[in-house]
Formats: sequence, C-alpha cells, structure tokens
Amino acid sequence: MHRSRLALGNLAVAGLAVASLALGAVLIPSSAGAAPFKRGDLFAGDSIKQSDKDRGFFGGVGFQIAPVKAVIQSQVKAKVDGISGDSAEAAMVKEIVGDLDTDQLRALANSGQLDQFKDMLKEELKANGSLDPESEALIDGLSENQLRLMADLVDMYNAPPETLTFGLEPYVGYNWAWVSVSATLPLAGFKNDLSSELGTSVLQLGNASLDLRLGHSYGEPGAAFGWTFGVRGYGPSAGADANAVALSNPLATPKYLHEYASAQPYFAVGMDFAVVEVTLRASYTYMQAVRDMDAIALDDRKLGYLTTGAAARLNFGFASLSAELDGVIEAGMRSPLGNAFLATLGTRTFLGPVHLGAALQVPWSLGASDDASVKMGGVSVGSIASYNILVDAKVSF
Repeated sequence: MHRSRLALGNLAVAGLAVASLALGAVLIPSSAGAAPFKRGDLFAGDSIKQSDKDRGFFGGVGFQIAPVKAVIQSQVKAKVDGISGDSAEAAMVKEIVGDLDTDQLRALANSGQLDQFKDMLKEELKANGSLDPESEALIDGLSENQLRLMADLVDMYNAPPETLTFGLEPYVGYNWAWVSVSATLPLAGFKNDLSSELGTSVLQLGNASLDLRLGHSYGEPGAAFGWTFGVRGYGPSAGADANAVALSNPLATPKYLHEYASAQPYFAVGMDFAVVEVTLRASYTYMQAVRDMDAIALDDRKLGYLTTGAAARLNFGFASLSAELDGVIEAGMRSPLGNAFLATLGTRTFLGPVHLGAALQVPWSLGASDDASVKMGGVSVGSIASYNILVDAKVSF
C-alpha cells in the first residue's frame, strides 16, 4: 500500500515530462466563443484557471467534516487550570505522571497516602534528573481531587477522545483574463463529550489566506491545453484548537495549524477532451513557526513538504464526476505529517450560477502507520482522519 520516495519521484518526473510536452506544443488560443475547462473546479487540489468568459466574480463556502481522536488544547487548559489554578504548561503535567497508571493515581487519591505519593514522585523525578522548582511546586500543591484531575488529563493524552472536527471555508474572488485573486477566512470547529462538560468553545478562526494565480488555456473544448501558476499565503490567525482540523486532513494543514505562517507556490497543467478533463499539479508548502514557540522543538520550527497530484473529471454539462489522487511528500525539510497519500471522489451539479458539490476523501497510505497520529509542539496531539466529507457551494458569474 505504501509508496517509496523513488516511485513518487518517478511519478513527479513523468508528470513534469507530460507538462513539458504539452507546453512545447504550439496551440491556437481559444476563440471568442466557448472556452475550455468551463466549471472545472476540483475538491482536493488546484484546477486549471477558468476563462474570464465563464467566470468573473465568484464566492462560496467549503465545508469539511471528519471524526478523529484529538487532544483539544482549550480542554487541556481547562483540566490544567483545575489542577494548578493557573496556566501551567500541560506538557509539564504529562511529563510528571505520564508513565503512571491512571487507575493507580485515582486509587492513591482515595487511599489517604497522598504525602507518601508526593515524596515518592519527587524522588523518582530527582533520580532521572527532571525535578525542577516548577515541577516540585506543582507536586507539593496537589490535593486528592487535583490528583484525580491529573489522572483525567493523562488519560486525555494517552487515549484522546473521539472528536468530530469540521472546517468552514468562506471565500470570495474575481477572475480576469490572465489573473485571478481570492481570499479565504476558514473557521475550525470541534465537538466531543468534553465540550459541554468543560464549557469550551466549539468554533475558532483558521489561518486567513490570499491566493494569486496566473493562467490561460489554448484550443477549443475537446482539444485544449491549459496552465496555471500561483501562490497562496496563510497568516497565523487560527486559534490553538484549530490544530485538530489541521491534523485530520493533510491537505488542509496550513489552513489550520495555528503556530505557523505559510507560503504555498503551485502549478497545474491540464488537457480538455470535452467529456474528460485531465489535470496534473504540484505545490510546495513552506511553514514557519511564528508564535507559541516555547513548546516547539527547533527542528519543527521550519517545515516544508511537496504535494503532487493528478485528477480526472467527467463533464456531463449539468453535472460532473471527479477523481483525484494526491501525495504529501517530505522534500528537503521535515513534514508536519510525514508522507501521506489520499484519494478524493466527488460530484458537482450546476444550477445556473450556483454550483453544488460533495466528495469523499480517504487516505490510502499514511507513511509508516495506517493509524498515524501526530504530536506538534509537544502537546498538540491529533490523528489523520480515516475519511473526510467535503462539501462546496459556490456562486459564479
């Protein structure tokens, strides 16, 4: 099921070769009539820029939803505040008792032997060289009830709760003959059994983005070639809980990973055969940590990865079907998710200027493990979803 880097490299080379051959062909520019790649939007990756004859202003909202096992940082903080009474680092709490049996912790809380337990815990930390004044103060301040809360927190890390994550991505843009620009302000949300119990928020901002692309197409529908080059920038506007959405969907990572600002240059080339459109694409994502960096290891403060993909779209005029394959590949820098490969199957209907679409996205390889989970910044724990449901509603005219 897993793909080697050599095989992926060969795929990328083959894609570039096809792109070069297509670019080398001298094609006749589109006539003043129908333009190719009309309504050619895809779900997972970049599609060919459409003609200004088919699209001027456009706006809409994308939606993704997936169940994952994730640690939500506002819930962690609520537990930590219950233990220490201040904003002590959750990583310290887990470091102190993370290897202990939580049932044993609860039994100790009920045994009346709390002082003996504190002395034992401090001796153990001292022996391995990790007893510092902050840890000692935290241990000394423990009550029986706080010990039970600490056990709950460790359980959250060791067995993250099943969490329904979702992302809302409203966007707006305008398309000219050679240039298109759009802006997106994602919203990240989550819901699990602890949401009501702890009173934590279920909706936060994601990372705002601006997309600038150049592109053009040549030929007529049925025998046309198109290309697109662009760059997206993501500002660090997300809340900490948005990380759960970032980690659930590898292709959405820069939209929601709150510690990072990101830049993402990309290109796509495609052929329009009337009923069938084929697209090859690639992008590089560079991520720079710009806030909440104390808990982020030095090796994780600059991240980068290559995304390559291919898509085929069947166009029936009033509706379309699409199939997309995408790979996230480590290239030169650490990737936030290692290697991951996904398949996306979708359909879209066209009701005049209103375009409605839905797709199912599933990972078909997750690097070293089919149940890969991720730790970012020491405490932001999440997992790649076993599936994502993608929905898109757009107005375009």
